[in-house]
Amino acid sequence: MNKIIAKLAARLGFSPIQKRNYQGAAINRLTNDWLSPVTSADQEIRSSLSRLRQRTRQLERDNDYVRRFLAGLESNVLGHSGIGLQMKVTENGGRPDALANDLIEKAWREWGRSDACTVTGRMTWFDVQRLALRSTARDGDCVLRMIRDAQGFRLQLLEGDRLDINFNLDNPKGNDVRMGVEIDRYGKPVAYHILDKHPADVSTVQSKRERIPAEQVIHPFVTDRIAQTRGVPWMVSAMTRLQMLGAYEEAELTAARVAASKMGFLVKQQGEGYVGDSDEAGNTLMEVEPGAIEELPMGTTFQSWNPDHPTGNYSSFVKSTLRGIAAGLGVSYNMLANDLEGVNYSSIRAGLLDEREYYKAVQRWYIDSLIAPVFAGWLETNILNGTINLPSAKMSKFNSPGVAHWMPRRWAWVDPLKDQQASVLAVENQFKSKRQVVSEMGGDYESVLREIKQDEELAEDVGLEKPSESVDYSQ
Repeated sequence: MNKIIAKLAARLGFSPIQKRNYQGAAINRLTNDWLSPVTSADQEIRSSLSRLRQRTRQLERDNDYVRRFLAGLESNVLGHSGIGLQMKVTENGGRPDALANDLIEKAWREWGRSDACTVTGRMTWFDVQRLALRSTARDGDCVLRMIRDAQGFRLQLLEGDRLDINFNLDNPKGNDVRMGVEIDRYGKPVAYHILDKHPADVSTVQSKRERIPAEQVIHPFVTDRIAQTRGVPWMVSAMTRLQMLGAYEEAELTAARVAASKMGFLVKQQGEGYVGDSDEAGNTLMEVEPGAIEELPMGTTFQSWNPDHPTGNYSSFVKSTLRGIAAGLGVSYNMLANDLEGVNYSSIRAGLLDEREYYKAVQRWYIDSLIAPVFAGWLETNILNGTINLPSAKMSKFNSPGVAHWMPRRWAWVDPLKDQQASVLAVENQFKSKRQVVSEMGGDYESVLREIKQDEELAEDVGLEKPSESVDYSQ
């Protein structure tokens, strides 16, 4: 029967009603403005990256919340001293190779403090970490070139603009080039095409491209889609609202200042036209001063002006907008707005747990994408050229996975006493090891033991007696 009805309807010119499986895919008057083009990740990035960078940099210069986000990112991911290194080279019996560990850690610290860290000789390793993190978050990506020459191992930091976004090549018989990144048929980077100067620099000489093998380049960015070759700014989903909120706050602040300053006008009943000041474009100007009343020609009457600014819902509106912005940036509203009003211990602890997991994920990505590759190149170069007095035949031992233990920044709790007591109970019940507790606090367990021993030896040398019993702080 259904088939017969369908045939009759088709002959009469009626088309069957197509039922969609998902409401989100429906096309109607409510979804007509919901654009959904089918494009690849690289195509979307290629058409938008340059403008996105320009706008996020402008936001960094002028928007307080963006500067707060970037500063909070640096503070929580890197802390005040960057991501530390603890070597865990072991001997055949599983015992720590103290000599190798000390040599590598000492050489790493010296390289990070000296002028040999970068080609400019002006940045320490901590400066490199901070600038690379900020650049990647703001611009979407950056480029670090590893230079190995007679002066040792050095880094050259380049903005993502130097990676030629306009150089694209589809090569059926060889490697493709996507926005300056040369990839093989599997999508693996083979080389990077770097401009010799920033494309926005004022120069009469056209920029030249240099092909640099991928083994010499570190290109950190966050991947959101499969087969993505370049990164996008981290604030991409929140940047429109950030710009609109900044403009609204500026307008509201200006209106509030005007409302607090001008008390009234004198309105003309008749006579000549406007006799006040104007700018070069013909726009009228008015001086705004507290308690001022403008004096106009004769034939005028007084008209009071009492604008209501700032509006009564200003605070709640800004707070609601900032919550949406914070969600897009992946941070808490309290951190972004620097607002701890009405926060209690339980709520701030719950919020901090989620936010710190986000920062831990960023730390993990940052170590894998930038810190570890730099260390691997640095260690190989310095062992081979004899700067670190270790046998090059055992290179795999010193640079094997897990040997370099990275110690990113960790955080103290709102009520550290309760957390210390919880850690003590966990160790006593063998739920955690002392090494794990120290590591969670961002410390090095072996260094802690050495320092404790040194303290005891120093106390014994000066004749200081140990306390007879520990103090119970829980009372």
